Amino acid sequence: MAEITVGDTVEKKFPGFGVYQGTVESIQDDTCLVRWRCAEPEDPTTLTLAEAAKCLVTKKAPPSKKKATKKPAPKRSAEDEKPAKKSKKDPPNAQQLANAPGDASCAAEVRTGLKKVESYAQNWLSQHKEDDAPSGKEVVEMLKLLNGKWPTQARPNVTDTGRPVPGMCAGLVFALGQGARTSLISTNHPNMTKVLVKWCRATLPKTKKGAEFPFSSLQVNYNYAVRCRVFTPPPESRVDGVSYPLRVTSGRRTSL
Repeated sequence: MAEITVGDTVEKKFPGFGVYQGTVESIQDDTCLVRWRCAEPEDPTTLTLAEAAKCLVTKKAPPSKKKATKKPAPKRSAEDEKPAKKSKKDPPNAQQLANAPGDASCAAEVRTGLKKVESYAQNWLSQHKEDDAPSGKEVVEMLKLLNGKWPTQARPNVTDTGRPVPGMCAGLVFALGQGARTSLISTNHPNMTKVLVKWCRATLPKTKKGAEFPFSSLQVNYNYAVRCRVFTPPPESRVDGVSYPLRVTSGRRTSL
């Protein structure tokens, strides 16, 4: 079994999410803590040393310093002189690009925008009654405070490119290695979550028995076309139950 040390890189496949790489942060007894490289930071996951050893990314050996002997160039035929056709295959690092975190230079702008959204939501809640619901226009006005600088998510199951896309999920999520939990967006921005929930409850249709439409999560997509897998969930999907799409627009496409 390979020896695990702090700082090692491990790689693991999570069904429904894709392949992620993480860094070993600490080791205690027979377990270690691994922090995964995600678009939205997650709490570290506990792995056994045996499991981490199976996921360990081996380091490449340094190149040899021996001088290579020169070999005569092979003779080329007339066919070899033709220009090679460009390949349409994905680049070798396509999977890494799909799981790469958002641009670090935009992280501060994203946080600034989310603070403005949270402040707007807090003011709206303080000025309205408990049973009041925001209009679609007010929801658009709130989300426009992000100024197009949205958080990004790795959602290879619903995109054509597999690259991170702008959006956020409020409510219940399935965290990598942690199971069901409240999303960090909702934990850090509870007032924004309340405003979105109020708008959805006022907009969604009632059930046949007249009850409110039940839901546990709100996936907010911004300016990209999501594949309709939420309506017919595949076996590996975490979607359980009925989904209902809503759209609020203001120049660019925003959907919930």
